[in-house]
Amino acid sequence: MKDHRVALLALGGTIWGFGLWLATGAEPERLSSACCDHGHEDQHQEELVLERSFDLGPGGQLEIDVADADVQVTTGAGGAATVKVYVSARDIDWGRELVDRMDFQILTEGNTLIVEANHPHVEDHEWREHRGGAGIEVRVSIPARFDTEIRTGDGDISLGDLEGRVSVHTADGDLTTGTLVGPEIKLRTSDGDVTAASLEAPQIRLHTGDGDVEVRRLAGALEASTGDGDISVRLAASQEAQLRSGDGDTRYTPAARWDSTWTSPARRCRSARASSWTAPAAPAGHAAA
Repeated sequence: MKDHRVALLALGGTIWGFGLWLATGAEPERLSSACCDHGHEDQHQEELVLERSFDLGPGGQLEIDVADADVQVTTGAGGAATVKVYVSARDIDWGRELVDRMDFQILTEGNTLIVEANHPHVEDHEWREHRGGAGIEVRVSIPARFDTEIRTGDGDISLGDLEGRVSVHTADGDLTTGTLVGPEIKLRTSDGDVTAASLEAPQIRLHTGDGDVEVRRLAGALEASTGDGDISVRLAASQEAQLRSGDGDTRYTPAARWDSTWTSPARRCRSARASSWTAPAAPAGHAAA
């Protein structure tokens, strides 16, 4: 019986397509081409809409507080700092209007670079009229030795290699970092993954409400937690590591390999309760590489 239904559906589709061809006088191949052309028209365009440059020395501070945007921070040589705001949208004029509504404030106070922006407050009918919204990204370049404090209500945050105190929070987005070294590192997202190449600080706190936490190299006292996800940390030395997952795996692996015959095993834990332990030290007579 199932085969009969499939045959009837196929026949019905053929008859409908033939009727459409008769009614419009268009060939099926040309109808498909028109759909493909429409798809190309829907592609997003990217445009630089704001740019500011400053001369700041190392040892300053970056403060970013934007309601709805991705943030990317990279480092450059010398004391130069730049802020660029990009918009990506199908309708680039609509994207520019959203940036205007956010009322970006980019300024310096002493050796502190400040970037602030409001929420654009888009009505439902505007989303429909403009076939969706627009992506806004703030790209900042600062000296490598700089304290960094970033908050965004909705957006991903990406940090390059930085030296200084770091405090980052997004309500909805992923956090990605290169090598961070400083007196304190705090990375927090309410919904997203936390991924870091290397973190080194006396105190390191990582949290996501819903997502995975992965650190490829870590040196310092660690507190890492996720409400729903896995935690994977590669420790640089013997140290305290508190890992907590509401629903997922927690795993640490000591990064140092003391010789070709002895490698500390990884430890894996699956539990809804907090897990806390100290990573094993090297055996007597072995020095960390």
